[in-house]
Amino acid sequence: YPDGEPTTEIGHLYAVDPSVPGMRWDVPMSGPVGRIAVADGVVVATTGDGVAGFDPRSGEELWAATNDSSVRPATLAVSEGIAVYGTRRTLHGLDVSSGEERWSLPFGVRGDVIFVGDVLFAVGRSDPTSQRILLAAVDAASGQLRWQQEIYDPIVDVMAANGYLYSITTDGL
Repeated sequence: YPDGEPTTEIGHLYAVDPSVPGMRWDVPMSGPVGRIAVADGVVVATTGDGVAGFDPRSGEELWAATNDSSVRPATLAVSEGIAVYGTRRTLHGLDVSSGEERWSLPFGVRGDVIFVGDVLFAVGRSDPTSQRILLAAVDAASGQLRWQQEIYDPIVDVMAANGYLYSITTDGL
């Protein structure tokens, strides 16, 4: 831990060059880092209060998008120049290069978000007062809801391959 304090509630983003010992750079974050992804020459990371983009060579912060609601740290998917993350009430699509919000959708995320081609899949609730858990298909470019389907078993994990979305629930596939 560069700050010598492993329990400070401050996460760090590290870049390691596997050909040489040590770190290339590290950046202290505003909270624990949830997920990271690299796309279009930008390292994108989620924290408890937002999403930020960094230069992959220097670690310099290029942009930051904070949110009034707590960000679900595990919700980050990046594809075709769009970074998607979620809160308890909203799904957000950001431009990877600038961090500008392209769209938002009233859909509270409760699990992973994943791309299959130009469709983003998310598990959550369209109404935060409802107990219904939904699988939603969202057009990645526009943020328009294509369809949603109620699911009855909690999804444990999802994976995209061969143009399909595969999910496993507590009762199996």
